Amino acid sequence: MFSRGICLCYCVVSFFSLSKGQGLRLEPCEDGVFEIVHNSTNNSITCHSGNDNAGRSLTWTLKSRVGVLNISECSEHRWRCSIRLDIDMFEVTPKSTNSSTLVVNTIHSNMDVPAQYVFGWLRSLFDNGTILCTDKRFPDVQEARCATDYIRLPQGVSCSVTLSTATSPWTLAAHCDVSKVFSAMGRYSCRLMLSTDGSSVALGSATNMTTEPIKGDDYVSGSCNMTSILSASSADPRFFVEITPGKKEYEAKRKGTHAIRVPTSATLSHNCSSSVAVGDDIGCTCFAIDAGSPAGLLQWNVSKSDLFLQRNVRREDNGREFTCNLLWNGAIIKSTTFKLNVLYPPLSPLKYNCPPYVIEGSDLDCSCNTSDVGNPPGKLWWNVTKSAQLLRHNIHRNDAGTSFTCNLEWNGNTVKSKMYTLSVVSDSESVQQAHARGLATGVGSVLAVGVLVLVLVSVLLWRRGWVLPEMCSRVLPCTAASSGTKDKGRQEARADKEQPQVVSHTENEGAKAEGFSNVYDTTDVSQIGLQSPYEVLPVKYKPTSAQKKSRKRSGQKKSLSGPEDEGTTYENVQMQRGH
Repeated sequence: MFSRGICLCYCVVSFFSLSKGQGLRLEPCEDGVFEIVHNSTNNSITCHSGNDNAGRSLTWTLKSRVGVLNISECSEHRWRCSIRLDIDMFEVTPKSTNSSTLVVNTIHSNMDVPAQYVFGWLRSLFDNGTILCTDKRFPDVQEARCATDYIRLPQGVSCSVTLSTATSPWTLAAHCDVSKVFSAMGRYSCRLMLSTDGSSVALGSATNMTTEPIKGDDYVSGSCNMTSILSASSADPRFFVEITPGKKEYEAKRKGTHAIRVPTSATLSHNCSSSVAVGDDIGCTCFAIDAGSPAGLLQWNVSKSDLFLQRNVRREDNGREFTCNLLWNGAIIKSTTFKLNVLYPPLSPLKYNCPPYVIEGSDLDCSCNTSDVGNPPGKLWWNVTKSAQLLRHNIHRNDAGTSFTCNLEWNGNTVKSKMYTLSVVSDSESVQQAHARGLATGVGSVLAVGVLVLVLVSVLLWRRGWVLPEMCSRVLPCTAASSGTKDKGRQEARADKEQPQVVSHTENEGAKAEGFSNVYDTTDVSQIGLQSPYEVLPVKYKPTSAQKKSRKRSGQKKSLSGPEDEGTTYENVQMQRGH
């Protein structure tokens, strides 16, 4: 009872362990098909088990239209395989403790079948057949199967390949012709292969073969057309075509004069100038030694050709990098870089940090600089130190007034200069006083300049006659008391009776409104014989006869321009046009 329980547990554990993936697999069984080649002794298939000692319990079975054939059984204890068919075409060999190999011999001399019937008999035996590998200890769990295809290998195969560089990446066009081939399952296809360094890589997927039956034979003839993109490789590639059935590779000969060789040892160079002046043009070309076969394409990253051209180079272009690439089959194989060096003079002004005053006995330490020294960089130097630093020890009062010049030298010429004049004071208090004196002197200078400008403007306006008579009457002394006695005024008044009176246009209109006559407008100087409207004449108003009589009856004295101005003579009034 106890032993039965142990056995039951062992069986349960074994069942679940097998069902969890420790199964069987068959090799080769590509795409689920095991090809059996006619008239061959090399048709072998191996069954692998994930369990130790499984090789002793593996069995082989063939299922086909003919029926189910138990090919062999391997003795679990004796390691001996027995063939259970009467024909001598199957051989089973344990390869290890967990695998077994089945070999199918299709050479008709091993069979008790007439030669003319061998192919048809074998075809019917394996047509739509299935090979099964089973672990007889667990037949319901451990099983692997693979379909069988009885084939005849291709004969009269001729393949070629042509390279086209019209597009990028480059394309391959291959063609194959097959004189005779056979597959019981009707599996006919071609696939282009690329071989480099002894290894093959498929270029694309398989292409179905176009077949034609051969009259009076089981064979068919066929042809394939394939296209693919050529990938860049590190060695001279060879091309093959894998033909199904048989999975054998046949070399495809290249058509055309181009050898296919990647330019791995190519060397790039250019003839671009190392320097170019601002505003100039630059043009150069990229070259390659060994550009591969077919020859690769040289391209600058900015022009998409081997010619680099840039006009009117600017300062901002200095330091820009341009790359020339060697493209082979659309891939960058080699590159070279060119950095643009633009020559331009400095433009920014010079500056220095020298103090306005230096205390006697101390050191002068300052430097000259600028934000732009040009390209190539210019050199800054003081005329006494030949460097950008100005250093003088133990300054003496006799050094006051000494001038130092900072120079910027570029391209062998001095292009900018700035002078510094040394001022020396005795102590720190004197420095403050010197600052105050400098400030006072500056303010006084500004005021003096302002007064001078006002005087010059006033003189200019006066010379051009832009001063109004009213302004003159307020500024200049024009009364009779200041110009002479009353007798002299009366004499001038009598003299004025003989002359017409001249007033400005505005005053003329006012005088006429007040009833004055014998008044002339300055806009017409020809009436009174003047040479210019700016000639100075004495001016007064003359009352009419009616006004005189009215004033005589009322006892008023004679007035020239009004009751308050009686006896007053107006002189030195400049008459102007339009006033």
